[in-house]
Amino acid sequence: MNIRELAEKDLKKTLEDIDTGFGRIIKLTNNAGETQIVIGQYHRINADIDPETGMKIKSERSSITIRNSSVIGKIEKKWKVEVKDVNGEIVRGIVKDFMRDDALGITSLFIGVI
Repeated sequence: MNIRELAEKDLKKTLEDIDTGFGRIIKLTNNAGETQIVIGQYHRINADIDPETGMKIKSERSSITIRNSSVIGKIEKKWKVEVKDVNGEIVRGIVKDFMRDDALGITSLFIGVI
């Protein structure tokens, strides 16, 4: 097993473990209305840095990270996302942008919460 195959195997445990890890069930709906369920991680940060002043400001930024091999089809902007946060609240959003990392085998989706 090469290092890339080992990394793919490890992602199943580190990224998608919903029993003992940080994995969350994520519902993705593409622009044609087709839905798929994947498991990944959800991140929400309620602060940002103002680039002009360098001061911390209140801001809501959400993203999810998923394993490339778990997604059917090509991810695009405007896909709908639904996931539960750490408090069990349903978070709904739309993909504003995404960053695919083929070296690690993951994609981060930057979500605009609706």
